[in-house]
Amino acid sequence: MVKIYLGIGSNIEPKKYIAEGLKSLGELFSKLEVSPTYLAPAFGFEGDDFHNLVISAQTDLTLEQVLKVLRQVEFDHGRPEKAEKYSPRSLDIDLLLYGEFVGKVGGYKIPR
Repeated sequence: MVKIYLGIGSNIEPKKYIAEGLKSLGELFSKLEVSPTYLAPAFGFEGDDFHNLVISAQTDLTLEQVLKVLRQVEFDHGRPEKAEKYSPRSLDIDLLLYGEFVGKVGGYKIPR
């Protein structure tokens, strides 16, 4: 098992989409621990504040598999596949840490 840390944010119906996203993540990973939610202003565009939190979890998935399922969870909860970089998000999930891995994979730098 590998310990992972995820950053989760939403500024479109955040209570709804974060709750739904956490439910989906709970079905994919084990031993979820969830931080308190904090607010942060939208960055790079005018928009509502983001509701953000961090979770830790355990997984048997490879790094590549984790990135793939996280993207799918975003899509399943309203994120368009071709959204602008700085735009409102129903659900944004970033892989912050994957065990002890340090490096780049699929364009992502980890730790983030």
